[in-house]
Amino acid sequence: MKLGITGSRNLTEFDFMEYFEFRNGAFKAFADSVGKGGLEEIITGGAKGIDSLAMAAAGKLFLPRRTIEPNFQRYHGRLLRAAFLSRDEKIVRSSDALLAVWNGETSSHGTLYTMNAALEDGKKVFLVIVEEKKILREGVQTQIIEYPGRKRLNLP
Repeated sequence: MKLGITGSRNLTEFDFMEYFEFRNGAFKAFADSVGKGGLEEIITGGAKGIDSLAMAAAGKLFLPRRTIEPNFQRYHGRLLRAAFLSRDEKIVRSSDALLAVWNGETSSHGTLYTMNAALEDGKKVFLVIVEEKKILREGVQTQIIEYPGRKRLNLP
């Protein structure tokens, strides 16, 4: 399974090993439901926080890793935000499923956007909500998360 990772940049600790080694029962059941076998590749956007933690954990397990970075040459100036959203959509298109590690705050727009894009694309999303280094909730996310003032953008 090609697993896309998205998450909050302000989270500095998270045990990806529990997920990547399928020691978390709920995540193992999720991965089995995707039907693609073991982890084939970890795909992130290269941001600080969750993306960096996922890449480090994948490296320790010698899992193939890919970083999809924003295209700042194409999207610059007032379009800077579009560079990040376009990158997030590429992560979704390149992945079989998505693991989202979110702080639960609606100010974490990129994580919300990527989860919703994955769901709209028919991809399965496993959501872990973390606060103060404690997991508040985890499981399969099946519904679009509405958040005030933000609409989905259609990017080329």
